[in-house]
Amino acid sequence: MEREELKRLANMAEYNYPVFTAGGLFEVNRNTVLSFITTVTTYLIIITQLGSDDFTHKFKY
Repeated sequence: MEREELKRLANMAEYNYPVFTAGGLFEVNRNTVLSFITTVTTYLIIITQLGSDDFTHKFKY
C-alpha cells in the first residue's frame, strides 16, 4: 500500500513538474533566464565601450 503511494507520488513528480511564469505572460525556464543574462551582458559591454570611447574623446587634445 505505502509502496504504491510512493510510486504514484514519484510518477506525479516526474510528469507534473512546476512551471514558473512571469505574471502569467510567459514561462520562465532555463532558456528565458540564459537569454536574459546574455542580453544584460551584451548591454553592459556596449555601454562600457561607448562610455570609454566618450571618455577618451573628451580628454584628447
